[in-house]
Amino acid sequence: MDNIMNKTHMEPITIKIRAEHGCFCRSHSKETNSLIDDIVRNNHSHEFDYHEHESGPEIIAWLALGTAGLTVTKSLIDLITAIINACKEGRKKEW
Repeated sequence: MDNIMNKTHMEPITIKIRAEHGCFCRSHSKETNSLIDDIVRNNHSHEFDYHEHESGPEIIAWLALGTAGLTVTKSLIDLITAIINACKEGRKKEW
């Protein structure tokens, strides 16, 4: 889900959430991926790009450069927390 936006004065960071064990593909983690799909669909903004990998989800966040360095937004922290919680809940249902 790549976004087109003016990323001037923005810095990309990569946040990787690794699968606890096994593969994170859709055929092995159906419930988890379904939960994450809902989260991304409802929270998708121009602040990040979401990418699926067999080793776990990856978020490429575009953070603003400020006088104090990079600024992490509350919405990005909430997104990361929601994805981690979805991974936990999905794995409970899958195992």
